[in-house]
Amino acid sequence: MRVEGGWTSVSCVHPPVILVGPAARAETTAPRLRFALGRALFFTRPAAILVSGLPKPLFAGVLAAALQAFHPRHTRRVRARDEADLATRLGQTLARKLPIRLARQLSTGFKEREQEGFDSRDWRAWVQRSGDRVGLCLSRNLGAALDILGLPQEPGERSAALKARAAFDADLRDLLVFAVSPAYVGARRALGFEVKSR
Repeated sequence: MRVEGGWTSVSCVHPPVILVGPAARAETTAPRLRFALGRALFFTRPAAILVSGLPKPLFAGVLAAALQAFHPRHTRRVRARDEADLATRLGQTLARKLPIRLARQLSTGFKEREQEGFDSRDWRAWVQRSGDRVGLCLSRNLGAALDILGLPQEPGERSAALKARAAFDADLRDLLVFAVSPAYVGARRALGFEVKSR
């Protein structure tokens, strides 16, 4: 399996696995490692693992299967028994083989939120941004985070790249805003660190 950017990659297996790439193995400074590993640890959480640990097409199939198996609007649909697509087969398997208690919890959760809107792109963005925030809180170093996010290290080049990339990269903008917010100070304090003024 390829480790994106050479740092870390999360695989959706049980239990989740963090693959460490060559850049992380060769790294000699702690802030970059803390950012990469902190972000990867967040990606292994139950609310994040499907989004972060599966390729997009497979994630879409698993999500479609869960909706077909447990969401009230989807379970009402009449399906032909010989449907061959992955989502339908997986949905039928989930409906039959998940423990009854878990299946009921999923059905109840979907039923309670049946009228709410949902967009998996919002979920993916939340996971990415939350992981970046966790990594920043653990690394205590915005520069290290920007290094891992692929920005150049030379100050002049970094400044130009930040201006250009921040215009279209909502995840980067979110991290920059978080780095100067009271929420960052509160999160650091909750981890037992102090943010002191000079």
